[in-house]
Formats: sequence, C-alpha cells, structure tokens
Amino acid sequence: MVTPEQDKQDMLAYMDVLPKRLSKITERAGAIPAGQFGSSEWFKEVGDYWREARENEGLSRYELASKAGVHVNVIRFLEEGMAYPEELRGDLLHLLSLNISGNETQSATFNQRFNVTAIPIKVPRFRFLPSFISSKWISMSETS
Repeated sequence: MVTPEQDKQDMLAYMDVLPKRLSKITERAGAIPAGQFGSSEWFKEVGDYWREARENEGLSRYELASKAGVHVNVIRFLEEGMAYPEELRGDLLHLLSLNISGNETQSATFNQRFNVTAIPIKVPRFRFLPSFISSKWISMSETS
C-alpha cells in the first residue's frame, strides 16, 4: 500500500516532467494529422488499451508498477496517452503484459492491434527522460 506522502511525491515528480512531455506531444501533434497512426489520438487509444487491461485485472497503477518494477509515473504517462514512441518499443509492454495477465497475451494483442514497430523514433530522445524513467531503460543505440 502506498502512503499518502509517497503518492504526493510521485505526483509532484509527474508534474515536474509533464511540461517537457507536453512540449514533445505538441510537436508530435503538429506533425501527424488527428486520428492517424502515431497521432495524439492514437497514443490516447494506446493508453486506454493498457488502462482497461489493468483495470480488468483489478490492479491499481501502483500495484502494476510494483509488479513490473517500474515507477508509477511510467504507467501514468502511458495510460494518459503521453508515452514517448520509444517507450512503446522497449521492454515496458512485455513487462506490463506479464504482470497484468501472467502471460504475453496482452502484449501480442496490443502489437497486432497497434503495430508499434512502425512508429518512427527520433534518437536520442532518452536525454529528455527523467531519472525515474531513464534508469529503467536501455537506449536504442545500446541495444543495436
């Protein structure tokens, strides 16, 4: 169980990063027409997919974050449609799938529906990620 103080600290960290995320989302929104693959609306649908999957299993954001070994704000950004494209192509969705359903079904269904591998990625974007996120990921250049 998360304490009110921890929740407050996590929300403050979320709010600190939010302006940077919104700036990047605005940039992306201006480049991709509404409703198309990779648009802000598309990212919102992605977030809704993962929120629904989590809620269907009766998990809170904190419970899922703890099980998956990620910071709760990673879940918040994903579910609110504010994930960076590279976050959708790393291990995050695999971890979420395993910790939501106990298998890779959610991740496979997601990949089939949303085809995230087709999202163009600007590299390096990781320099913009806050430490609570970047410490959980290996940059794309390190994986090649």
